Amino acid sequence: MNLYKTAITIAIISLLTGCGSGSAAIKEELASTKETLTRLQSENESLKKELDDLKYGPETLLKEANSYFASGDIKKLKKTQETISKKYPGSGEENKIRALTEKLQKQIDDRAQQEKKEAEKQAAEEKKRQAVATAEMRKRTDDVTGYTVFEDKTSPEYINENGFYAFFAQGNDGVPILYARFQYTGDSWLFINNYTIKADDKIYEISPKYSDVHRDNDGGEVWEYYSTAVNKDVYEIINAVIKSNKTIIRSQGNERKQDRTVTAKEKAALQHVLDAYRAMGGTDSQFKL
Repeated sequence: MNLYKTAITIAIISLLTGCGSGSAAIKEELASTKETLTRLQSENESLKKELDDLKYGPETLLKEANSYFASGDIKKLKKTQETISKKYPGSGEENKIRALTEKLQKQIDDRAQQEKKEAEKQAAEEKKRQAVATAEMRKRTDDVTGYTVFEDKTSPEYINENGFYAFFAQGNDGVPILYARFQYTGDSWLFINNYTIKADDKIYEISPKYSDVHRDNDGGEVWEYYSTAVNKDVYEIINAVIKSNKTIIRSQGNERKQDRTVTAKEKAALQHVLDAYRAMGGTDSQFKL
């Protein structure tokens, strides 16, 4: 636009200053102005081409392509290939850029294929690891909720057995949830409202709500049991019991109590459940806050 303005200005000035010289002079000035305009347009196109060559010349595009190849940017490399194919088809630089694009694409495809193989291998190993970890587990699936409960085979299977054990439940989302359970059975009601766990010299307390302790009886035998999702405190208790030389669990009611020593079999079962819980995708980081 500046060139056109310049040419028009020149023409106007020429006309104003030469209006007295007659029509011949005016025609001469117009012809000169037209010639100047044509020359300026030609120079402008030449400059535009030079700028375009600087920005999109084959050597510049090849330099860009090498940079994109080095950084692994296949999207920008393909864009550069499109540009040089339009501007300089069949040039040596185009052939080099096409070769770079094909090479980088192959590297990306090979890497993706390798990652897929590694993922499949890891999935197979994980499936095998889970199968081994749960091989000695007792499994029960709730057809309504879809949850599967995993317990050690040596843990109490029924409520009419004394015990302290852990188990975990896994739903359709695959995330295992860890639980602990206290079970008391005897011929007298305790109406348990507190559990004291003495693991060597460490003492822990759990005081459930009265309604959270389930109670039942049959044929002169009574049962009281309490299940809780494992939190930081319960997780600490489980590990303290596993590592202890001796653990006594006191099930305490208002008037009666029962003291029971945790067996080596129970400790082994607790450890087995923790191992299986981790193998099935569980994490203990939430218990170490």
